[in-house]
Amino acid sequence: MALFGGIDRTGEVCINGTAVAPHRPDKSVDAGLGLVPAERHANASFLDSTLRENISIVSPGDFRRRGLISRRREVAEVRSWLLELRVKPPLPEQGLATLSGGNQQKVMLARWLRQHPTVLLLDEPTQGVDVGAKAEIHALIDQAAAEGAAVIVISTDHAELTRLAHRVVVLNDGRITDEINRPHIDPDHITAATIGVGQGEQSHDQTTPR
Repeated sequence: MALFGGIDRTGEVCINGTAVAPHRPDKSVDAGLGLVPAERHANASFLDSTLRENISIVSPGDFRRRGLISRRREVAEVRSWLLELRVKPPLPEQGLATLSGGNQQKVMLARWLRQHPTVLLLDEPTQGVDVGAKAEIHALIDQAAAEGAAVIVISTDHAELTRLAHRVVVLNDGRITDEINRPHIDPDHITAATIGVGQGEQSHDQTTPR
């Protein structure tokens, strides 16, 4: 939330060398930053709204034609994203509250993937989803990275970090206490780093992380 501009922060956030103003999520979006926060029900989703509304809310102006929103264009694009992300059911006018947790999370991902973000922040991206949905979400994260997005995953699931990350940075009280790079990333190394074993060894690999 701090990186996205939703809460206070110190330091500076830069994307492609350009500083992003604090307390301005709109400027973060303009700069190419996307955020799927933890606790989606409290922080991201609109349960009483449709899948179409939840996905297009970031930039509804994309569907403007002659000063008016083209519902046909909006529905068509949202449906294509629902199909691509295998959301069940892939119905733009379906209420978000009727979907399973995994499908709701895929809708939150679709909201940002359609923006083609430069940086995608994912806070506990598979929290509260089943095993099948978790694997699908991991595949979507892989795809976003392969298409050029820098993906930052914040997770307390050490197996998830092992599955996804090229570099793991361990924070304690807001400060970096350890850094682990491939091929040394595994749940045991991450657990040891979080409890302070080996603290002070700033990096387990001197290669430049991707």
